[in-house]
Amino acid sequence: MPLTRARCEQCSQPLADPPYVPIDLSCVACGRANRLPFAADGQPADFNAAFGASRLLRWFAAARMSMAGGVPGVAVGACASCDWPLVVSSRAHVQLACPHCRAPVQGAAEEVLVDQWCEPWAHLEGTASAVEYRLAWVDDSTGVTAGCAHCATPTAADDDAMHCRHCGAIAWVRRSAPPGTVDSGREIRQQLGVRADGTRASLPYRALLPIAQAEHALRADIAASGADAGSGSRTMGVLGIGCAIAAALTGVAILVGVIVATIAK
Repeated sequence: MPLTRARCEQCSQPLADPPYVPIDLSCVACGRANRLPFAADGQPADFNAAFGASRLLRWFAAARMSMAGGVPGVAVGACASCDWPLVVSSRAHVQLACPHCRAPVQGAAEEVLVDQWCEPWAHLEGTASAVEYRLAWVDDSTGVTAGCAHCATPTAADDDAMHCRHCGAIAWVRRSAPPGTVDSGREIRQQLGVRADGTRASLPYRALLPIAQAEHALRADIAASGADAGSGSRTMGVLGIGCAIAAALTGVAILVGVIVATIAK
């Protein structure tokens, strides 16, 4: 993932400066055409990551199905109509240009574009609890795993199986390690989970949850609060585990202007 203040190798000017490059993508959930402006550092120029709980639930549902299908790709924003993630193949060839000297910035999407899967967040508060939820990429080299995104069965870092041994869904995908990390330049096994940080019962709370389990917690909180948390970044309610979420979508097919999707990883 490129740094948001990366500089051009040719002229040393910030790649994040305007003018931005508009890219057209079609939402696979509702079919709406979306035009997203991108800076040459790979960062979408306009993406508000402060989600409400209901909106974050939709984002989690898409992440769960993309992960279980083995095609999480690179999320580059949210659909303006339905909030479904707009996803580009991680192997897609991307070519942007320095806004100052027009030198090309190109490579695979996972190397050039900033992955937005982990950007959206929601902060939920109760009388003695305050927890923030957001997606996180986890790799097996840390020894800490999130579990199967689809059924929440634990997955061991020392288990070479790429599929969940309980439900058969894909539990791990191979992605290029981010630049600047110890594993930079090679492929590593990764999975999407949900990090929950804050306090519960006035005590510090931190957890890495399977996506399915995090969906349950968020849905239960919305039901308990009796409020629509779909438009803001904060909501009041009682945190707990309860009702299950249901959503359905099969496949990911993105039509991109200057980004041509190949095989999502």
